[in-house]
Amino acid sequence: MNPRFVSFLLRLLLVFYFPLLLFLALATFAFAAYLIYLAFALPFFFLLLLPTMVLLATAIHALAVLGRWGFQRPARNPMEIRLPRDEMTGLIHFVQEIARRHQLPAPWEIRMGADTIAHVYEDDVGRRILVLGGPALAGLSQRALSGIVAHELGHFAAGDTRLSRRAFRRHVAMAVLEAYCAENTLAHFNPLIWFVRLYHLLYNLVWAAHSREQEFAADRHEVAEAGKKRAAASLILLTVTERLPWARLSSLVEGRIATNEPLETAFAEQVRMVQQTSPSEWEDALRKELRQPTEPFDSHPSLKDRLAALRVSPKRALCLALKQRGAPARNLFEDWEAIERELTERLLIPYREAYLAKREMAQIFLGRPLERP
Repeated sequence: MNPRFVSFLLRLLLVFYFPLLLFLALATFAFAAYLIYLAFALPFFFLLLLPTMVLLATAIHALAVLGRWGFQRPARNPMEIRLPRDEMTGLIHFVQEIARRHQLPAPWEIRMGADTIAHVYEDDVGRRILVLGGPALAGLSQRALSGIVAHELGHFAAGDTRLSRRAFRRHVAMAVLEAYCAENTLAHFNPLIWFVRLYHLLYNLVWAAHSREQEFAADRHEVAEAGKKRAAASLILLTVTERLPWARLSSLVEGRIATNEPLETAFAEQVRMVQQTSPSEWEDALRKELRQPTEPFDSHPSLKDRLAALRVSPKRALCLALKQRGAPARNLFEDWEAIERELTERLLIPYREAYLAKREMAQIFLGRPLERP
């Protein structure tokens, strides 16, 4: 599908979403009022009173739920940490130089993230935020990181973050309505709800297609900064690692929590496990990842499609990834160890909560407390 048409269709769907909800609500009330009038005016129309009440009740309830939860402001991400600027002098100059070299917008603020590789967004007043994650900072060279930074700044330049900020309330509203439909059986009998969900389906397909085009465009900025070979190597390192169960960050954290072992530097531990992985194990993981196609609702292209766009063979990209050289990205910080410990602690919080919840459920079913290993 033509990228320009996808972009146009996406913006059209964004513009008409809330007007559509308002129109459907008004149409529902008008139709229900008319049926109620007919039910009392004509005896045989009285049978329509029950389905009319179902139609009206689900519409009112859905609007009430939407009004309560569907217009939330973006909440602060607990996985992010904000460091004083004097602790990030090296990183700030590093990012600003990349922005200047490629004439890309510089971020208003740089933050560290515990559960991300890297991403960008605009806050509720439109300030540009760049978030760099622990895995990228701990595991990549500065040259590879420069390509990832250029990729993310490319999203600023293309207006992707502005579009995401504009779409945020619509995404929340859609999520609220979808959750409402999943939890309320009566909603499935309202034809207007069907229409809204079809709109959501179309929107999500278009949004995913547009997002994939954004990623291809941002990859071109990464190539301009770091070269296509290094960009391909970074893709391998950051994508295929998730196919290595012993090196996957979530597996490392869950394993330590389950065995009650301390974990202060999760990202350094992940790097150590990655370095201990044999070439044959990397090749097996790469083959598994390459078998994953790009699905219609995927926001990112598959690894196979991205490498094809870079015109680098998977075998060559893997070879380059395993021979990564250069100054580590973590050297941009004077006290990376302290930053990593704080990021690790942030990362552990949701896993601890999930583990405790599982233990509580197990205690309820077994009727006795569980002992820690």
